[in-house]
Amino acid sequence: MSVVIPKINDQMELEIYAIEAGNKCANDMGGDFGEDYYIYFEGLFGQTINKLNRAKMSTQLLDKIDLIINKAFEGYRHKDAVGDLWADYKENK
Repeated sequence: MSVVIPKINDQMELEIYAIEAGNKCANDMGGDFGEDYYIYFEGLFGQTINKLNRAKMSTQLLDKIDLIINKAFEGYRHKDAVGDLWADYKENK
């Protein structure tokens, strides 16, 4: 069904926006929100990239993911965690 793919793409776009907003908030506010804050976004990012296998994302959105990771908050090992998830996805793609 062609209806499923657009819904997945829309959902992924919203999830990527949430991850981007979470990272921006952490960077702008100093990022001392506790480990659970970052675990939530790391889990959301993992779920989002798992959906990439079922959907077709634009190269613009894939580039945005790279940019989000480059700007990710470095504390609580968050940047490393999302970077590792993305590297694993790219390696196994």
